[in-house]
Amino acid sequence: MLISKINFKRKNQVNGRKSLYLGMSIAIINKMKLVIITLLLSLNIAAQSNNITNYKNQLLKFVPQKFEIMDTVKGNLNNDSFDDYILVLKKKNEETTSNYSDNKPEKRPLLILIGNSDNKLELKARNDNAVLCIDCSGAIHGDSYLGVKIKNGFFSVEHYTVGGNDKWSKIITFKYDKSKKNWFLHRDGMEFFGWNPDESPKAEAIIKTGEEILTKKNFGVVLFENYDIYK
Repeated sequence: MLISKINFKRKNQVNGRKSLYLGMSIAIINKMKLVIITLLLSLNIAAQSNNITNYKNQLLKFVPQKFEIMDTVKGNLNNDSFDDYILVLKKKNEETTSNYSDNKPEKRPLLILIGNSDNKLELKARNDNAVLCIDCSGAIHGDSYLGVKIKNGFFSVEHYTVGGNDKWSKIITFKYDKSKKNWFLHRDGMEFFGWNPDESPKAEAIIKTGEEILTKKNFGVVLFENYDIYK
């Protein structure tokens, strides 16, 4: 009986040691996993940081003298696997030099920059007449530029007025043609808004009063570089 108890005690001690060693091994493995994951994350963050710095430096190379970057949008402009950019530029001090009423607007160039496997950006197209000037919408409405959106080979230039009684929005959309390797006007639309005559408490203050939507049936084939928002 005594021998059985001793053997049982020894067996428990051995099992206890095994459990302890197993627990220590699992803890060490988990710590190693944590170290590896942290290292990989650090390398990934560093790579992303270098990539961002690389593209930022490249973007600046496309900015001519007397201009500065007004907007930068990243997306897929030609349906490949590389990041592309749209760069909207503005003239320095445009708020004091642009004079649309005297037919002297300070143009805002829009550049299409395409990425490649070498992480390089290439200028594929430029249009100085795709974005309205700072004072093109008048003193009451102010600068109507809203932004650029990119999605799956399409990109849209958006304008929207916020001041005055009569408001409007304008969205110009271009589409990439893979066979021609270029972008063409896809849709040119405007919506008009005004005060709601309905004075009931739950009525919207501003309502849509009309729209004008133009498509290829209306304007034919228009290359991005030939589009003119001023006409």
